[in-house]
Amino acid sequence: MHTERITAEPFKRKAVALTDEMIQYAQSLQSDKQRAIDFLKRAGILNKEGKLAKEYAA
Repeated sequence: MHTERITAEPFKRKAVALTDEMIQYAQSLQSDKQRAIDFLKRAGILNKEGKLAKEYAA
């Protein structure tokens, strides 16, 4: 596992607990809105309509 020192620079820091594969996957989600939405639906954060699931609504 590759680790990197965490810097104060936003969106460019890497947490020690994340693998390179996890970081690459997160970056792929950042660059593809539909893929990110699909991920959030699978995770249960968004409902089937793409709205915030009631468990996460304030």
